[in-house]
Amino acid sequence: MNTRVDRTVVLALAAVMPAALSHCADGSASAPSPERIELAVQSGLEYIVAKQRPDGSFVCDKYPTAVTGLACLAIMANRDDKMMGKYTTALDKGIVYILKQQADNGTVGTSNLY
Repeated sequence: MNTRVDRTVVLALAAVMPAALSHCADGSASAPSPERIELAVQSGLEYIVAKQRPDGSFVCDKYPTAVTGLACLAIMANRDDKMMGKYTTALDKGIVYILKQQADNGTVGTSNLY
């Protein structure tokens, strides 16, 4: 398994897990404040965007197109789009990368999955 991808996933989760885990199922902890949740989300997005390569893809040796799509979805879930938002440049670069991966037959990504 690709250790760089594993490390990226672990670090991204580490950025958001404190806020997620601060509210225990047994009620022993209070729910995280909206500010704390927003801080965790922004920290995760900052980490993701920092992993973008100059070609617009995101760090992943095996499935860069899929990982780039997931990173773009995370940015869009933050209500960023190509017209406005803190991460518009990263989103635009990611979308351009994905579009450049499209084959003449319309497929996107690699075909060596099976």
